[in-house]
Amino acid sequence: QPKFYFRKNKRSFLQCIYQETKWNTSTWSNWLDTFVYRPVEERVKVNCPVTKISYGSGSEQIKVELQNGDVHTADKVICTIPLAVLKKEVGKEDNEGGAESMFDPPLPKNKLEAIDAINMPPGLRILFEMKEKFYPDLTIDNTILGQVRDGDELCAIYDPLLGKDLPDGDDSQNVLAFVAIGDKYADIAKLNDEDLVLVALAKIDELFDGQGTKNHIQHVVQNWTQEPFILGSYTTTHDSKHQKALGETVNGKLLFAGEHTSVKYHSLVNGAAMEGRRAAMEALSGHLKNTE
Repeated sequence: QPKFYFRKNKRSFLQCIYQETKWNTSTWSNWLDTFVYRPVEERVKVNCPVTKISYGSGSEQIKVELQNGDVHTADKVICTIPLAVLKKEVGKEDNEGGAESMFDPPLPKNKLEAIDAINMPPGLRILFEMKEKFYPDLTIDNTILGQVRDGDELCAIYDPLLGKDLPDGDDSQNVLAFVAIGDKYADIAKLNDEDLVLVALAKIDELFDGQGTKNHIQHVVQNWTQEPFILGSYTTTHDSKHQKALGETVNGKLLFAGEHTSVKYHSLVNGAAMEGRRAAMEALSGHLKNTE
């Protein structure tokens, strides 16, 4: 587990009471690639945005229309669209000009209410390669009481390689991750990559006496807020009844899954993975019953 700092103040007790799976030897990316993606790789179609899901009320198949004009039909469909994108899609019905929603017919009232009630705030991460490791395992840009007050709002700097099994035992690379999550960071999430990097380096310099700019080699920006098929970070704490409503199947054939439908592990990759498995098992269970 990492050594925690709130700004320049170390808080050792958090190593005992907070257990974060981020610090395991491997990554969720490796796990998902090995156990989820590779077995179905040949059947995955990428760069095919969905524009319409017509699920009807009877026993007919669901029709999924793609941006390129292709149409696919299926007995059941699992929708894993991130919550911020769902908000945008269902909100089209209320916009001037009468733009159509992705879903036909519109989703049930309780699901629409849940989509509206849960927040998926702006979020971004920048990975910096540094000449030297001048930063501790994890630094939160806040006081403990301030972080308790701010809740899901978070600005943190950490070592993403901590505890990882690196190729050939190579531990010579120094990578610093800068993360900003929450509505208070909405303005910087709108910046272009170049300006965003300058803002992040200024914060790193403030916390570590100018060492960020001095040691900066290169960087990779991951601004999830500006990704058109993400539009944010992850869902924040809320009443579990909304997650349950988000995860409910519509008309017995349109299923939903993602971190936003997980009651216990919302906001986490493992929550998304387990919800995907849950929805797949539900879809297959119904299919197998129908073929017996």
